[in-house]
Amino acid sequence: MLTPALFSEQSLLQGPSAGVIPRCVNHLFDQLRILKLEFTMQVSFIELYLDEAYDLLSAQGDPPKLRLTEDQKDHWIIQGLTEKLVNSEAMVHDLLQKGADRRRKGRTHLNQQSSRSHTIFTVIFGMNTKDEEELSKLLIVINF
Repeated sequence: MLTPALFSEQSLLQGPSAGVIPRCVNHLFDQLRILKLEFTMQVSFIELYLDEAYDLLSAQGDPPKLRLTEDQKDHWIIQGLTEKLVNSEAMVHDLLQKGADRRRKGRTHLNQQSSRSHTIFTVIFGMNTKDEEELSKLLIVINF
């Protein structure tokens, strides 16, 4: 039986019980290998808890609070967010586990590991073309 925690078991990262994010990441890397494309990839992991944003991939002991601001074009900027450069599924899986382990958890009468928060996992993907690098961003919101 799988636990309700987000990535508490290795089976949630690989195999038939893998979650949406690991499956997407695995598929993306499979396609990159098949197409033999040059790429760059970075990931970030944010926790939203009690109307505050926290950086789950920060090197600091406790996840630091993030500051959100708006620029002149009404784009949101997250100041101080850690974006980790990755080049394999294993690196992404490791960061997913690290971030999930740092989430705030509380006990409820129905769930021993209730996260009591929401998270946003972001993949920033750059692909080198003949003339320039094209960037894409994939946001995955996890609501447990």
